[in-house]
Amino acid sequence: MFINCHSWFSFTHGVMKPDALLEEAARMGVRSFALTDIHCSAGIPDLVRDAPRYGVRPVAGIEFRQGPKLLYIGLARNNDGFQRLNELLSPHLLDDEALPERPPSWRTCSSSTPSPTRHTNCGRTSAWASGRPTSRGCPSRRGGTG
Repeated sequence: MFINCHSWFSFTHGVMKPDALLEEAARMGVRSFALTDIHCSAGIPDLVRDAPRYGVRPVAGIEFRQGPKLLYIGLARNNDGFQRLNELLSPHLLDDEALPERPPSWRTCSSSTPSPTRHTNCGRTSAWASGRPTSRGCPSRRGGTG
């Protein structure tokens, strides 16, 4: 599963709409990927609605940053988890509240944090501190690690 994919809702970090990411994922044989746009969940409804048409299991997520620094990626396990991710993000976007340096502990969400020794980039080899091994990268980046 790809855990850090950005759509055009990440502005300068992604150029494909969620539907195009699904199409590319299906073409590559990817069965599941997480859409984790930076401080944005606007692409998730389209992803969830369109994913069955491509045979891809969608995972809703958000990439949380402090300026250019990647803090963590939150992945929702269900609708409650998606709500909690958005509840964490909203005060940051609306009132400029600082995000916590460490991800909160939730039962309905998972989180990944960057390894202190490796740089994280969609489509390149990444090291993540997470609970289980997974492929990283993004279906929009051909030739990246998957």
